Amino acid sequence: MKKTLILFLMASLLVPVSMFSQNIQVKGRIMDETTSQGLPNVSVTLVGSNQGTNTDQAGNFSLLIPPASSKGQLKISSVGYADQTIALTK
Repeated sequence: MKKTLILFLMASLLVPVSMFSQNIQVKGRIMDETTSQGLPNVSVTLVGSNQGTNTDQAGNFSLLIPPASSKGQLKISSVGYADQTIALTK
């Protein structure tokens, strides 16, 4: 049975840099639900694009997205875990 991922987005889920079409930085941490430990090498991708990243050894990630995608979704996936899709909000 697949485990569930927990996504803890930092207090600044979206940090608008400016109103001049600059990218927005999304930061967060992917943790195992049962152990609360950060998960390394988890794939974090912006749905509908080729933009993505992987978590570091502590489960942290940072991803720059275009302003037009600021209300998009992130797909979180890792081997042995159920995929999750998280909606972005300002």
